[in-house]
Order: sequence, then structure tokens, then C-alpha cells
Amino acid sequence: MQEDEAGFIALHIVSSETNDDIHQTYEVTNFIQNITNIVKYYFNIEYDSQSLGYYRFITHLKFFATRLFSQSEGDNRPLESDLLDMIKEKYVRPYLCSLKIKKYIEEKYQHSLDNDEILYLCIHIAKITERKD
Repeated sequence: MQEDEAGFIALHIVSSETNDDIHQTYEVTNFIQNITNIVKYYFNIEYDSQSLGYYRFITHLKFFATRLFSQSEGDNRPLESDLLDMIKEKYVRPYLCSLKIKKYIEEKYQHSLDNDEILYLCIHIAKITERKD
């Protein structure tokens, strides 16, 4: 079986398991791939797809994409901005990468990210890009 045919079948399986239509499943999958590519090329890294950090990042992106495409809001209780201030001081490059993702989402999906989402992206990006020396 060719890889693209297997991927098409996998999309249908995921779509049926999540009770989403195939179009939304495709959008979410495409969204996750685009965001992971932004991070990959920003940091010039290869992902360890077996790591817990990578799994958490993908899970975060999946739920974020679901909120984005369904236009549902989060719990509407914003975190204190001083937490983001501390994170962006310590993790400068992940924060800047988060801003790049923010710009991409605003341009492609006309959706503005709040500070909470930038904070969560920054934390996940910091975890998957930290050096293992």
C-alpha cells in the first residue's frame, strides 16, 4: 500500500473514532503539521516522536486546533500576565517561536491568540527543544 493511501485511510479511522467529519479531521491534522514544521525549522531540529514532551506538544496542538476550528472559547479565566513575563524571560527563543506561530494563525485563520495560549505554546516548545547534553 502506498503511503498516501495509508494516510487517507488513517484519516478516516481517526475521523470515525472522534465523531468528527473528515473535513475537520483533515484541518486539524494539517494545522498540527504546519505548527510542528514552524517549530522544527525555527530551531532546526528533528523531533523525538517517542518522547513524552513531543506527545504532550501534539496533544496540546490537537486540543488547540479543535477549539480553533469549532470557535469555542477556553474557560475564559486568563492567567496572570506575570507568569508569561517570567517564562518569556527564561525561554526567549521558544517565546519568539510562539510569536511566529501567533502571527501564522492570525494570518491564516484570522484568530487572535491570547496570552494564555502563547504561554502554553512557549512551555511546550521549550520542553521539546531543550538540549539533552
